[in-house]
Amino acid sequence: MVFESVAEDQASQRQAVDLVAAYLRTVPADEPKPLAVEVSVEAPLVDPTTGEDLGIPMLGIMDLVLDEEAGPLIADFKTAARSSEPLEISHEVQLSCYAYLFRRASPIQEVGLEIRSLVKTKAPKVHFHPARNERHFGRCSP
Repeated sequence: MVFESVAEDQASQRQAVDLVAAYLRTVPADEPKPLAVEVSVEAPLVDPTTGEDLGIPMLGIMDLVLDEEAGPLIADFKTAARSSEPLEISHEVQLSCYAYLFRRASPIQEVGLEIRSLVKTKAPKVHFHPARNERHFGRCSP
């Protein structure tokens, strides 16, 4: 990214630092250590009815996989200019793809999917949006 001025570059850096600081203040001190950060996973797309490999690979880069007590939690980070609920359908599809990839790559099934929104307001905020429901299972079962 090319900034138009040094001031714009510095403002962007300050905003990034403020968002990270807000995130670190918000995350529970007892949050488990990550199993993976920015991990790239690839798997073939398979017809869920026939099991046929469709010859098309799916590639996803998971932002964060946490080692929760009940099992792995897949979290995706989003930035937003203001507080709002995530766009359900686009995030559902993305998280379902991550669950599909995780299930193809791991002998352990994920127990949760989550959006973590970093809100770029004057006083940065962080919102956690659990996104697990039965619709995800129908779309991500190998």
